[in-house]
Amino acid sequence: MWTIKALAREFARLTTSFAHINGGGMIRSAYSHEPARLEVCLLGMQGLGGPGVHVLYIGHIGLPRADVGSSSFLNPDLPERLLNPAMCTISPWQEQIIPKTLLVKAIESDEPISFMGTTAIEAQVKDQFKKYTYPLPKAKGGTQIHMIWSSTPCRPTCWNGGHKVELSLQNPKIEFMLTQHPWMENECYFSTSYCP
Repeated sequence: MWTIKALAREFARLTTSFAHINGGGMIRSAYSHEPARLEVCLLGMQGLGGPGVHVLYIGHIGLPRADVGSSSFLNPDLPERLLNPAMCTISPWQEQIIPKTLLVKAIESDEPISFMGTTAIEAQVKDQFKKYTYPLPKAKGGTQIHMIWSSTPCRPTCWNGGHKVELSLQNPKIEFMLTQHPWMENECYFSTSYCP
């Protein structure tokens, strides 16, 4: 208890900002929404937006909207080694896509799902007006999800839906799931194969 009180006194005495890079350990457990709620309250009490009271996101190639757009409009000033790892957040590299937020619906539904925009954080604005359908017709190479290869097994705590994710991963449609991740978190327990 003395640690919490000491931290509270120090926080009240100093001007404080928060900085995050993809959430870190704070978002990788049950009730992981609580630290974010607490941060909002604490920064509000300090006067969010005032001198030195900010929320910073440390990300790759300048979020929220880097000048990269889609693969045909890549910024030539950015080295290829920076663009390749983040390509999936910039533009889909295949015709058939499904956003993370619709994964459960995609697995559970027997009907096609339509949505606007790739939902990629760095997609161009015009992408918001493009309609996508999952799955594509078989004639165009479309198919249901049968395998999942994940390096981000935090859907139950990072996205809405909670246990719906765990239930969908047990759907008979999912024949194989590989998780490649440094921590044994959430969806790792549903993997057929796990690579730490």
